Amino acid sequence: MIEQIDHINIVVSDQEQMLHFYEKSLGFKISKRVEIHGNWIEDVVGLKEVKAKVAYLALTAGLRIELIQYLSPVSEKLEGIGIPNTLGIRHIAFWVIGIADWVTKLKAESISFFCNIQQVPGSQVRYADGLRRRLVYFYDPEGSILGFCEYHPQNDEDLSSVESDEC
Repeated sequence: MIEQIDHINIVVSDQEQMLHFYEKSLGFKISKRVEIHGNWIEDVVGLKEVKAKVAYLALTAGLRIELIQYLSPVSEKLEGIGIPNTLGIRHIAFWVIGIADWVTKLKAESISFFCNIQQVPGSQVRYADGLRRRLVYFYDPEGSILGFCEYHPQNDEDLSSVESDEC
């Protein structure tokens, strides 16, 4: 069952400027700032040599916004991306229970995944209450990027359900 939307991702070229806007103009609070890199994120997003600064912003309750500035590979601004009728989103991640079951179900429906389910390394990102996170990205039928996130206790013995990190 999908529990809720986990976060909305926005790729930015100047994270500090965007953080200022979201905090001062819109009233969001920074809940986490991290740098990410390595095979796990390269596999999730389908890019090589990924290094990025990530900041999560939240209101009192509910949905988070993730501002990510890719340091490598360098982001490109595409023509038309800011026009209101441009199709697609960057990604929406859904908080789910039973991530492996969701992946199996959608693969049976010919949905294309970037890679297999990935475990976020605790050495790079720590979650409240000692939880760990598994995630996977996939395309919707029109090519928008969506994802599933599943949280579990750090000592969860069910990690065997995480597929190989090969894509």
